Amino acid sequence: MEVSGITILSFKIACVNLNFFGNKDDISQTEQIDPQGWYPYQLFKNLEETIYKNFDNPAPVFEMIGEEMIKFWIENESGKSVIKSGIDYLNFQKDSNGYSNMVRGESDTCGEFKLTELDLNKGKAIIHSTTPFSRDMEKGTIYGGLTTPGDLSLVRVEYSDNNFFISFK
Repeated sequence: MEVSGITILSFKIACVNLNFFGNKDDISQTEQIDPQGWYPYQLFKNLEETIYKNFDNPAPVFEMIGEEMIKFWIENESGKSVIKSGIDYLNFQKDSNGYSNMVRGESDTCGEFKLTELDLNKGKAIIHSTTPFSRDMEKGTIYGGLTTPGDLSLVRVEYSDNNFFISFK
């Protein structure tokens, strides 16, 4: 499994912006990352491990990182042309389209992150995830993907096992 360079860089930028890295050694392995490149998943996993090492309760930290990651992608990278609304973000998750931009490899290793239900009238959606990434980080990514465009006034994201239950207005 490989992770896109922009995914690694957005994780790094989120952690730097939020002051979550303890020292320069925590991010030294990301100095030569090309945003257009692809890298072994282990490099991303090492960055995640830094958070687990530095925080007793990493769940809210990963949520904040996820939110910052997607915000960076939407505001500064190719997401700008794809995500113009919170609903665009949800639709981008159909058939794991969004996820396939950040990882590549065998599906049994990569898993999936896809929209399985969307009811615009009720303001409800479900995203199913079997990825190896932190569910808390994914929760933050969903929240940020829905709120960053600024068109939704209320967003709530909860998860249980591999399903994210989303309410929006």
